[in-house]
Amino acid sequence: MPVIHIHTLPFARKPDVASILIQLNTKVAEAIGLEPGHVWSYWTFIEPHHYASGSETAAITGSEKHSPIVTIQSFEGRTQEQITAMLNVTADVLSQNTGLGRDNIFITYHEVLSGRVFDGGEVVFKK
Repeated sequence: MPVIHIHTLPFARKPDVASILIQLNTKVAEAIGLEPGHVWSYWTFIEPHHYASGSETAAITGSEKHSPIVTIQSFEGRTQEQITAMLNVTADVLSQNTGLGRDNIFITYHEVLSGRVFDGGEVVFKK
């Protein structure tokens, strides 16, 4: 189950976060062959000037600096093709809905190992 966490400064014009998250879940699920309910996402806004890029802080997300910082966590066993698809779809959805270029979006992918996830009332192991 991929979990996508987006951190950004506020935007000059606030995006429709709820719609973006739903679109993100739907498109990521489609890209890797899951039902949308198996992809979770959430968005956290960073307070103005609480994000430094080098020696500069900012009040809003910029078009060239202070990129959104996105983390995707997913259970182990995804293929490189699936991981690449998740990274690309996430960048596309954010770019298309925020006006930011793909070159100003930072995304990392992290695998969660078998036995290190609790979901559905129990510790989850790879089948």
